[in-house]
This record gives sequence, structure tokens and C-alpha cells, in this order.
Amino acid sequence: MTTKMVRLRSSDGQELEVMEEAIAAASKTIKDTLEKGGAADGAIPVPGVTGRVLSCVLEYVNRHFSDPGAAADPFDHIPNFDDPLKVFDALVQTGQ
Repeated sequence: MTTKMVRLRSSDGQELEVMEEAIAAASKTIKDTLEKGGAADGAIPVPGVTGRVLSCVLEYVNRHFSDPGAAADPFDHIPNFDDPLKVFDALVQTGQ
């Protein structure tokens, strides 16, 4: 099975690749762009984001969205996410 890759272009001209399924799950904007046919030259521009930052974002996306068994929303595992104090408590407990 082949994984379809997507190229993203940072504001400083760096082009980086990421799995289409992962980036579409992580970014509605990129997903909408892909559904409309992608970019004319093949690389989707990401204005206002440098290559260094985009690289970090894609590392996060690969870790949290590329696993088929991973939750669509990485915050799904936090109980009562709507309550900021419970979220804070959950984060503090994780650090112990």
C-alpha cells in the first residue's frame, strides 16, 4: 500500500513532505485545499510559517495523526476538556 504524500511550502521557500491523511486530519485548511485540487504547482503554500516552524509542526502531525489507531483529536483522552481546571489538573498529574 502506498502512502500519498503532500508537499507544503513555507514562507521562506522550504518544501517539506507529509502524509496526506495525517495533514488532512490535523488541518481543516489544508484538507479543504486538497479537496479543491491542491496547489497549481504541486506545493501548498503555508504563508507566515517559516521552514523551521513548519518542520516542527509536521513532526507533531506525524506523531499524533499518522497512526491509524490514534484519536482524530489528540485531546480526546482528556476527561471533561471543556473545564479548564480539569484540563490543568490532568496535565499536572501527567507530569508526576
